[in-house]
Amino acid sequence: RREYGAFVDIGNGVEGFLHISEISWNSNSKIEDLLSVGDEINVEVTDLDIENKRLRVSYKSLLPKPAQEFAKNHKDGDIVDGKIVNLTDIGGFVEVDGIVCFLPNRFVSWTKGEKAKDILKEKDEYKFKIISIDTQDNKIIISKKDAEDSPYEAFGKKYQLGDTIKGKIKNIADFGIFVSLGDGVEALIRKADLEKDISKYSVDEEVEGKIVELDVENKRVKLSQK
Repeated sequence: RREYGAFVDIGNGVEGFLHISEISWNSNSKIEDLLSVGDEINVEVTDLDIENKRLRVSYKSLLPKPAQEFAKNHKDGDIVDGKIVNLTDIGGFVEVDGIVCFLPNRFVSWTKGEKAKDILKEKDEYKFKIISIDTQDNKIIISKKDAEDSPYEAFGKKYQLGDTIKGKIKNIADFGIFVSLGDGVEALIRKADLEKDISKYSVDEEVEGKIVELDVENKRVKLSQK
């Protein structure tokens, strides 16, 4: 059947089967867009089963790997524009300059647990950061979240030392309380910086404090109520 691949006349009455996965490095390509009956192409024999008279060939193995072409104009750390072409349970596939790259779920969002298929849409365009280009295994890994400010970077642009801010208590420890400030940012109010005894606080209670430490790089924010 055509959707599974094509049969290639090797000569002398011998036919080789060219599976669709061996036609192009682009997994989204359609066979009718790449080959037509009567085309003459070079192929590589990948499997020869004489006993069962079965011959498999590959067309893409003789073509440059997309990752090799990609590496000519891009490097790790570059910020690029890309379009979502497919979404799966493990992440998304993104077309960057005509080459499909992989966006793992862990690189989709700064919010832990979010998956590509839940927050992204096919054909939408975003900026991405190149994490790695593996020319040997033909794999390009990109990140959406690393092309954006982290929650702490965004927080650092909005607030500064001395600002007063409100949040909800997320956790209470022996040494202080952890306060959720929203958008994935947490702050610590040390026991010594609380305005009342730590036993008087409860989870989900709204509290207010002044920013006394703001370390964006190490994702550390401390508040004081004194």
